[in-house]
Amino acid sequence: MECSKEIVWIEVTPIIVSSGEEVVAYWASDQLDADVEIDDPVGIEKSCVYGGEEGSEDIYLFGAYEDKIISGYLDEDSPYSLYVDGEMVQSGGSEQLFLAHFDESMESTDGDVPTDYSIEYLDGKFDGGLGGWVEYDSSGNFDLEEGTMEMWLTQRMDDTGDHVFFEYTDSQNLMELKFKPGIDGFQFKHKDYSGEPEEVDAFNLNIYELDYNVPYHVVLSWSTERNFSYFYINGQKKISGAYDITGAGSGGKIKVGHRSVSIVDEFRIYSRMLKESEVEYIYMRNRPLQNNEIYYSGEISNGDEIKLESAGDNFLIGYASPKKISSLSPEFHVVANTDSLDVSFETPSPMVGCRYDYSPKDYLDLVYSANQISDTSYSFDMPVGSLVDSVNFYIKCEDICKDDYSFYRRVRVLPEFDNNQPKLLNQFWNGHIEEEHVEYLAKYDVLSISPGNLRYVERLRQIRELNPNIVIYVYDTLWDVSGKETETNYFIWNKHYMMEDEWRLKDKDGNYVYNLYFLRSDNYNINVYAYPEVHEQMAQFGVDAYLSRGYFDGMFYDNIKHSFWWLYDRDSPDCDYGQPGSNCFPQPLDMNVDGINEDLDIQSDFDMDEEIFKIGLRRVMGLVDEKLGSDTLVMLNNAVEFHSISNGKEWEEKLRESSFIYHTADPENPDCFPYWQEHAREPKINMNMVRISDWEDWEHARYGLATSLMFDMYTYFTISDDRRNTFWMDEYAVDLQTGIPERTLEAKGYLGEPLGPMERVDTDGEVLMRKFENEIVIVSNSVSYYDVNLGKSYRLIDGVQDPGKNTGALVEQVRLYRTDGRVLLLPLCDGGDGPNGDGDCI
Repeated sequence: MECSKEIVWIEVTPIIVSSGEEVVAYWASDQLDADVEIDDPVGIEKSCVYGGEEGSEDIYLFGAYEDKIISGYLDEDSPYSLYVDGEMVQSGGSEQLFLAHFDESMESTDGDVPTDYSIEYLDGKFDGGLGGWVEYDSSGNFDLEEGTMEMWLTQRMDDTGDHVFFEYTDSQNLMELKFKPGIDGFQFKHKDYSGEPEEVDAFNLNIYELDYNVPYHVVLSWSTERNFSYFYINGQKKISGAYDITGAGSGGKIKVGHRSVSIVDEFRIYSRMLKESEVEYIYMRNRPLQNNEIYYSGEISNGDEIKLESAGDNFLIGYASPKKISSLSPEFHVVANTDSLDVSFETPSPMVGCRYDYSPKDYLDLVYSANQISDTSYSFDMPVGSLVDSVNFYIKCEDICKDDYSFYRRVRVLPEFDNNQPKLLNQFWNGHIEEEHVEYLAKYDVLSISPGNLRYVERLRQIRELNPNIVIYVYDTLWDVSGKETETNYFIWNKHYMMEDEWRLKDKDGNYVYNLYFLRSDNYNINVYAYPEVHEQMAQFGVDAYLSRGYFDGMFYDNIKHSFWWLYDRDSPDCDYGQPGSNCFPQPLDMNVDGINEDLDIQSDFDMDEEIFKIGLRRVMGLVDEKLGSDTLVMLNNAVEFHSISNGKEWEEKLRESSFIYHTADPENPDCFPYWQEHAREPKINMNMVRISDWEDWEHARYGLATSLMFDMYTYFTISDDRRNTFWMDEYAVDLQTGIPERTLEAKGYLGEPLGPMERVDTDGEVLMRKFENEIVIVSNSVSYYDVNLGKSYRLIDGVQDPGKNTGALVEQVRLYRTDGRVLLLPLCDGGDGPNGDGDCI
């Protein structure tokens, strides 16, 4: 008996194997090149442990590791039960309906033969693969109501037309997954012919090209109960869409493959929707699936007893071990700017060797060998290269029994930040980025986008190709879950399925408390004593749903303030929101969960719930910092705390004439510009969101931009909360030689770095000035107007949007009316010291 990669191992002592009435404990020898006769296994400590001789048992159990999927398989499609610490967590028969390896054979593992075919055997992902197509009878092989289809797909060459890789048809339904190169990318379509007119559920995945001769792991799952279908590539969920049927028809057929321009390998159909973690597991392990393999993706901890039992009282018992590979560096998915990624990791026991590469591969196919530091410690350096993509590394180690120990991580390396001005930020929310927006959005320093853009990650790549230094945030919330009805457009719906209804904010009678202004949101009670699980889930979601995918530099968290504005009915008669006894009739709630409603119009009740809210937010933000790491960029809306564990705050339409001094003058006030610019984590990304009256309100736009420039802040403009605008003003980008505005990335940052802090020009502090390398900037909040004596000549921008103010002329004095600002360029040198004779010129 020898160690074999065909039989699966588990690292435990002992492993118990039962066959009939005889129960035996086995340990295996570490000799790989000879058969081993085991007479007295007791007391032998070996690392290769398995159950019985090959072929003598009908069940096998993969290594069960803490925080990893438990996996095993049955030799035959027989009932089984899976137990964790004595509690049954899964049971039934095999969920596999169909599996074809296509290793020089069209026959499935259950003996199904094609009803029609046109094939060519080619080299697939694992041994042989299918070129051409094969058709099978669907009886017993397919469930139209719920299931999962997976395959390894390779494109060999360019080809036009529709590539239909998977198709199910019956007299009433058509379901197909196809690829249209360069047009619509992947498309899933379901047609129900029973209605008038026929009903069609379809969605496109905006991946238009696949690399040639590269295998992709492709998964499609569907469910009528959830009325959704999901599409995955290489372990990542890419898109969701509606799915509904009225019933199955007759004469069902399954068709697999296209022409020889593509190769299909390891084609499999399940009777249920696989979880996202299971799909990722299959991709990461990177080896062929066993027949009738089963998975359990629930939580297990170190030392838990795992028992897999099949019919006939045969069973295997193992114990969960620590994680296979523990990454020490980098610990998180976002790291500071660097040219080389230092990777270090540990294994739970000595290995034969550890290798690494950029993507999952078989051990011997991995190109690079890790440096061994000690028996269980390894390291290597990985060059970063372009910042367009994340830096991905895949590690695999082997022990003496060829057990695969693998680890995969996507790491986003932040760009290098500079302080060239102006700093521009865009919040492009309420939907996804269209093709026509890509070039425009690439001109910004920071971009905050909706989660729905996970469907269109190719556009994020296009933006980074145009501007590798752009920072991209994704939007989320920390105490509510929004957009439940918009599942086809947003990825936030994942959060709904990881939250429990019992955690939601309720009144004493158990009625849900709603956000009156965002009715599609579910609000959760972040009382740390009542529902501590809420905080953990909210914080972890940012890691799992967004940062682990490698597309984002950070998180933008909305509503990070202990405020109950969303509970007050401001349309009620005599409502004076914000004042004691406001008569705005806030909804009743039981935030302290004592069975008595609090009334927020009563000061003592308000103070109590506000304190509960504060404590809850502090715990969530503490967990966010712990789970995301200090390099992950975190931006908060309307926060008054957390400056030390976030990179900045958004002031949402706070800049007004009446609040100008409040926001600009007090460096000790944690609600003000200078405080956050002083205390926020580096790099600082504080944003002044300015409301203007219309898209040609250039005066107020200059007022907002110039105020931001006084404090090194980022600027964004909106009208009536329009977070999807393409507003651009002359002052954003200017050619220094001509003074003419340009809409180019090269002309942005033309002010250069500030030469010092702002100065207060007038005694009232209503007029501010700041000098930059190439300009000076002035902003006025004066009651009427203010004449600023510049002391020497400067150039006005030669603008087109407001030519009456930006004339391009040389001036020594400029008049600013209330709520206006001005950018003045240094004069041209013209071969000498310039018109001022001091060499301070361009």
